[in-house]
Amino acid sequence: MSDGDELDERHRSDPALPPAKEHLLQAFFAGGTQRVYYQRQLQVLAEREYFHWITVFALEGLVDEERIFSDTLRVGRGSLRLYWPRGHRYRERQIRQLSDIVARMSEPAFGTGVGRHGETMFDAAFPRIGMQPVAWNASSYAGQQWERTGHDLDRIFELDGVAYGVEIKNQLQYINRDEFDVKLEMCRVLGLKPLFVMRALPKSWANEVIEQGGYALIVRYQLYPHGAEAFAKEVRGVLELPVDAPPAIYQGTLTRFQNWHLKTRQIPVNSRPIHKGKAQEP
Repeated sequence: MSDGDELDERHRSDPALPPAKEHLLQAFFAGGTQRVYYQRQLQVLAEREYFHWITVFALEGLVDEERIFSDTLRVGRGSLRLYWPRGHRYRERQIRQLSDIVARMSEPAFGTGVGRHGETMFDAAFPRIGMQPVAWNASSYAGQQWERTGHDLDRIFELDGVAYGVEIKNQLQYINRDEFDVKLEMCRVLGLKPLFVMRALPKSWANEVIEQGGYALIVRYQLYPHGAEAFAKEVRGVLELPVDAPPAIYQGTLTRFQNWHLKTRQIPVNSRPIHKGKAQEP
């Protein structure tokens, strides 16, 4: 497993870098903090303030300036980039605990299961607000065919006569930018409204979805399969990462999309009943 991203070197001169460095230093490494983090973890923990790629370049700057320290650790088939504050000498136990959890998170079978579980959860959730699935792993719709690449859309759902091209990513990192561009263009060519269901997405990317008449449904949590509740609790407790293993998609998540759909359809929000499930928004 590698926690690196495909980074655009142009962002090395981003004006957000200086404040990002100070934010990371104060939030995670100051005040006598004795803790080890890994790169993906910090990207997620700081994402409300800075894009993932800004965090990476800011961390590199802090290391270059020797304001924090870093090393690379082999974990399974990949590697982790570790960071810790100055003066943290006794970090071996933390590194072992961190690397053990990340290794379990990164097992291929678990990762595949998490990805499929996200799709399955929304397969069950969307019909609760009246959405009907019409295609899985689709590259065509209503006589239109996508032929430029070998990509497909995870799902196509229809609601009130509106067809949505749905892409579901149940992962901590952002969707790959090239894949995002292709899926957005696929929806345009196939005549679908794009619906990106993501744990997190850069606001500028979400705006691109909106500009094409679509919606970015931000789930905020990575969803672990049933039976992994204890592991999800461990990951939240030790790494502070936003993971959960709920029995169903929270109704509030669906309602956010449903209200937007009704608004864009020029239908008053209160003109249709909200289908309430058992799970409630925390």
